[in-house]
Parts: sequence; structure tokens; C-alpha cells
Amino acid sequence: MQTLTLSFEIGEKMLTLKRELKPGEDAAAAVSRLLQEVEGVEDPGKATAAQLRALYARASAAGWSKEQVKEYLEEKLGTSLPAEIVGTADRREFSRLINQVYAPEVPGKATASQMRVLWAKALSKGWDRDRVRGFLEEKVGAGRDEKIIGCVDQALVASAIRALEAA
Repeated sequence: MQTLTLSFEIGEKMLTLKRELKPGEDAAAAVSRLLQEVEGVEDPGKATAAQLRALYARASAAGWSKEQVKEYLEEKLGTSLPAEIVGTADRREFSRLINQVYAPEVPGKATASQMRVLWAKALSKGWDRDRVRGFLEEKVGAGRDEKIIGCVDQALVASAIRALEAA
């Protein structure tokens, strides 16, 4: 029986995958299957493809064009190329970049800073994300920041923050 071995580096670690080939099994197909399995393995602490997709999704929901997203990435990271972001940029820093993507403030409507305050207070109380979203749904009628910021009355979010502080 033949053994197929695939080695690659992630960060400072070398990973090796081994697979026994069955008699008559196509080696190219086996390599392809191993590569598909490896696709999800990423360098811990580095930005992921899912994070990049999340940034584009949030920006789209906020009304940004693809060109505006690229300009934002260029300004913040010096590049907008996925190959230079995924697996390279710091994961936490990239997460902060995602969180900074919001629609422009609308007078009298909820702001991004209000939502940051609400989330900080809820998470400091030990609430998980599902509980916070449920609370928001109950108090303001929407559980996602994108549906609150610039849409929901600012006073309603302020009263939700006060209710959270009292909880």
C-alpha cells in the first residue's frame, strides 16, 4: 500500500498529513481531497477568509460599495488584496475593523457608539451574544446592530441601555 504525505507550514508550525492510498485509487484525487481538508486550517491569531467575507457583508448592509471597502482596507491595512490579508493580518485587529463598519450617523437615530456602550455593559455582566440579541429584540425590536444603527430612535436605545444597567 502506498502512503500519500502532504506537508505545509502554518505560521511557525509544520503540519504533515498522511493518507494510505487504496489499491487503484487515483493519487491526484487523493491529493485534491487532502487539500480540501486543509483549506479550513488557518494560522491562529491571523485574519480568516470568513472575517473578510463578514467585513464585506457588514459594509454592504451599511450601504458601502466594494470600492469603498477596498479604500477602507487600503487605509487601515495598506492593502485590499485578500491574499495579503487572510493569514497575514492580526485576527483581533481585523475584528475591530469589522466592528467599525457602520452606516453614517442619522440625526435622532441610534449611533454606533451607543451600541458599543450597550454591548460593553451587557458583556461585562457576563451575558452571551444570544442573550444580548434577545434583549435588543425585546427592547428595540431588532437584534442586530445593522438594523438598529441609523434606523431605531436614539431615545429607545438609550432607554434599553438604562434597562440593561438596572438588570
